[in-house]
Amino acid sequence: MSSLARYAMAPFRLVGKCERYIKDKVRANDRILALHFRLCGYNRKGLYAHDIVRDDWRILNEAVERLPAEERAKRNYRILRAAQLAITHTILPEDEWVTYDENKERGYYLQPYIDQVQREMEERHRLNYMEPIYNDKTKLPALDKPGFPGRYLR
Repeated sequence: MSSLARYAMAPFRLVGKCERYIKDKVRANDRILALHFRLCGYNRKGLYAHDIVRDDWRILNEAVERLPAEERAKRNYRILRAAQLAITHTILPEDEWVTYDENKERGYYLQPYIDQVQREMEERHRLNYMEPIYNDKTKLPALDKPGFPGRYLR
């Protein structure tokens, strides 16, 4: 390969090196997250990530209410089984533990419902605190009164 061709290919080699570096960082990050998942221990009781979120959060309560009945029953079963295991100071057999990959796939099952509830709450907040819009000049408040601040004029 000529030096000109090597010079022309240099940006592509740099991109390849950057891609490998990023992939290595993602793999390292994934390994750290997997270690954290194993150290948390809720997988040993058969729980997913969204099973251990606090229930006093209003958005979460609304999201749980929107779950299909079958999914809600599965969630309740997992939580009750984990409570029973905690009372008896035992853990599940290792073949019934939730794996890191399984938790990544199915552990965040409430997220679409949480996002939907948050969007609705934000929209409700915007609508409740929206400033009035006056398109017709006859609907403007009386401006000739003394002390009127005139804050409705734009």
